[in-house]
Amino acid sequence: MITAADQVARGENSILIYPEGHRSANGEILPFMTAGLRLVFGRNGHRPVYLVVVDGMTGLRSFADIRSRLAGTRCRVSVRGPYTIPPENSQHGKFIENLHGHMVESLREMRSVMDTSPALVAKTDHPD
Repeated sequence: MITAADQVARGENSILIYPEGHRSANGEILPFMTAGLRLVFGRNGHRPVYLVVVDGMTGLRSFADIRSRLAGTRCRVSVRGPYTIPPENSQHGKFIENLHGHMVESLREMRSVMDTSPALVAKTDHPD
């Protein structure tokens, strides 16, 4: 993880983190495991953070599920950001809490739409 975070800092790569660690059984967003986020944020204060929320893939919990049941799956995707990593490591905990809140809110918004057709909902917002 340190090597990947340093590659991001140098502009050599991007990184995708699943901060929950795994999918919940009911599709709700679980609390974040913060160690990996804190490590990456501490090395990449100058890089933007984007949130990607996907609703509708709860039943695809393993690679075997994806391989055999992905076809025909309907989902909605919301992309939010960019968010700016706070400069002080002491601020990262609150920042992570805020990111979690934005993801929960995004999922709530996506689920409040009654249309059942698949959609890509891309939303870029600039946090206050």
